[in-house]
Amino acid sequence: APNANNVHDIMTECSGRGLCDTSTGTCNCFPGYTGKGCRRAVCQNDCSGHGKCKSLKELAKLASENDAWDAIAEFDQTTITYSSAWDADKSHGCYCDSGFKGADCSMQECPTSTDPMGGPGAEAGRECSGRGKCNYNTGGCECFAGYAGSACEVLRQSYL
Repeated sequence: APNANNVHDIMTECSGRGLCDTSTGTCNCFPGYTGKGCRRAVCQNDCSGHGKCKSLKELAKLASENDAWDAIAEFDQTTITYSSAWDADKSHGCYCDSGFKGADCSMQECPTSTDPMGGPGAEAGRECSGRGKCNYNTGGCECFAGYAGSACEVLRQSYL
């Protein structure tokens, strides 16, 4: 646990994330933690089978190599690093497979396209073309009134 000056030097049994079995000297970690002294955070639900568990250091490296950031001209993703922080190899998160998102990769992404009315759609990061609501359980769009298509990308004739 950090002090007011952010020094991490207070000793806590099982890192405060488990109970010590004094007969064996081993820790029985609480859910979400593992390793010697329960020092490592694990990925939720093993990434639901739709991703890979990575350390914060690995996640930062993947983000720095992701050329999808190139569309944001004022941001240089190659400068992203997280290698010297105390928890760089201790805390973990899910790196989701394509088509999934969320802390445990359990949410299915919905299709998207350009907004049929010319507003911000897929290019602005909006799911369902900005004209519907994503059902993350099924990965299907629930289009708002007047819109249709798997990505709500079609304006119905009756609304023209």
